[in-house]
Amino acid sequence: MFTHTIVIAGVSGDYETIAKKGKIVMTEKERSEILLHCKWVDRVICPCPWILTIDWVRDQGIHYVAHDDLVYKSLEGTMDIYYDVKKAGMFRPT
Repeated sequence: MFTHTIVIAGVSGDYETIAKKGKIVMTEKERSEILLHCKWVDRVICPCPWILTIDWVRDQGIHYVAHDDLVYKSLEGTMDIYYDVKKAGMFRPT
């Protein structure tokens, strides 16, 4: 999709992952370590916030967030966690 891209992988922390998705197989440290060994990943952020704010995304030097196009609800179940990023035109569906 883009040339000369730096890929930053965000890994959700264990607490939020368990709260939202249930039991986990690997810890956040193990999930991060796997991504660090992927040749296409340049940097890993862990824990990555469950809900990405525009300020946080920009502070990390991120131009676009790529994820599947499903709507993921906040822990409270009230909003799409990618709403602000999508509204800002910074979301790319995978």
